[in-house]
Amino acid sequence: MIQIHDRVLTFETPDDRIFSLAHPSIGNGPFHIRLAVPFRRGQVKRESICHWSQGRLRIGSLEVRLAGCDVWNPSPTWGDIELSTSLLHALDAIFQEMDSNNLDPIDRDLFEAVGGEATRQGDGDALDALREGLQHADPGRLGDAGEWLLGRGGGLTPAGDDLLLGAEVALWLQCPQTAQSLCSALIAGADHRTTTLSCAFLKSAAQGELREAWHILLEEKSHSLPILHQHLKRIISYGATSGQFALIGFRLALEALGGFASR
Repeated sequence: MIQIHDRVLTFETPDDRIFSLAHPSIGNGPFHIRLAVPFRRGQVKRESICHWSQGRLRIGSLEVRLAGCDVWNPSPTWGDIELSTSLLHALDAIFQEMDSNNLDPIDRDLFEAVGGEATRQGDGDALDALREGLQHADPGRLGDAGEWLLGRGGGLTPAGDDLLLGAEVALWLQCPQTAQSLCSALIAGADHRTTTLSCAFLKSAAQGELREAWHILLEEKSHSLPILHQHLKRIISYGATSGQFALIGFRLALEALGGFASR
């Protein structure tokens, strides 16, 4: 088992795949199994062994019946989604609310580098490489950015990874025909540079597969700023800072890809 959380249990299979058992209140995700009934604290322990048999998954005293479950598609309909000026305005507004007061020193350095106030040269260089790689669809420069940012920061999904994931979302939104190859270049070193869980999220995003909160945001049709702001806040709520850095990467990449040019 990789992680025990109050609302999510995450496991790694013998063939290096990831899946999570999620509390009913958790949205769908690329490798989530959403439970109909919440698991109880202590029902599954870190040393618990998984058994799969006849459509049932047993972990400790928890049993999950998978037969007949609804299947959710983690890939939005890329190519049919358009970037709206309303979303750009909502992104600007949410960025006014962000600050670095709750960040540890490494993450704070990265946050400040995005605003052009790098305290460590490596962060600024990596972000320059990311912008240039996106602007010119240059796999080499994207690889340079990933080499520095992958695994940068603490936690199960480091801030550098979260920023890269946001950039992957922007690539799929703006360049769906070439997104997969460019995302693959961006996260080429993920297997060796970051955590197993973060690597799984990055690889899913490289295939165009995202958490449900991103689907809701990107597919919002109302163009209502309050509604878009609410969707953005939902993404920010992921982890201590994971959602925040994902939105930072998303906005940075949209800017590099010309998304703000016509506003």
